[in-house]
Amino acid sequence: MTTLLLNSEYKLLYESGGDNLVAFFSTLRAKRGVMLIYPKCRERLTGALHRITGLSRNTINKYLPELERLDLVKRQKGALLIRGRKWSNNNLPKLRNKKLIPIEICKKFTDTKTSSFYVRVHSNIKSQNKESSKKAERIKILEQHHRGQTASLKDLKRAKLLIKKGNTLTSLTNSHRLNSTISNSTFFNLKKGINNGFKISGHYHKSKLLKKGLIQQTRNVHLFLEGVFSYSYLIELRDSFDYGGFFIGRRGIYFEDSPTIIISCLSRFKKKSS
Repeated sequence: MTTLLLNSEYKLLYESGGDNLVAFFSTLRAKRGVMLIYPKCRERLTGALHRITGLSRNTINKYLPELERLDLVKRQKGALLIRGRKWSNNNLPKLRNKKLIPIEICKKFTDTKTSSFYVRVHSNIKSQNKESSKKAERIKILEQHHRGQTASLKDLKRAKLLIKKGNTLTSLTNSHRLNSTISNSTFFNLKKGINNGFKISGHYHKSKLLKKGLIQQTRNVHLFLEGVFSYSYLIELRDSFDYGGFFIGRRGIYFEDSPTIIISCLSRFKKKSS
């Protein structure tokens, strides 16, 4: 089961309560839409929500007050109204680009939280792919310019502008990644919304995505120094680099960069009020 959130809803929910609040609201909307939730005879609202959504009473009591504060749900004579996208479109702060973000609703609440986390991982990889394509195009234009084979006047102007801004063929080539990658510390940053991630925790969050099949990874290992097997020199290399890792292998010292991350499909749609 999948429900759709406006990106304005996703932003508000994540900034207010992280993936937990995103997953909680998404579950309510998926299970009941924008209909009123009525408790049965002698049943409290918490019990009704537990019966309909399968979420624990502790989870409901923890996150429902925050949704009420954000006005995304509203109590009406003992019932509960789940706000729809049309209401959010008219009442939440506007974003530059309006999109619908699919959130997979899973049997386990923790898996639904992982689906919310994957939205940001997917966005990060898509941004990398877009930037890589732009950089590859700039490299091609500068290569043609250096050979005196600029394809058009437009490309000639772009080449001169790139050079004027300090871009060189060497600098662009050295910084160009053919494959998209996310380090373990970046996985932590994407999960927690901070910029001082821990590799061990990041590895845990990445493993959750791998287990659900949302991402795949391939190792990036290169022979760094052939014929060198000095353990003391290996320690020096490890201390001098802030990323990646060195190890001794069959042919010498190898360098392992962050693995290539391959993402599964995440459909995004133009906004339609509903």
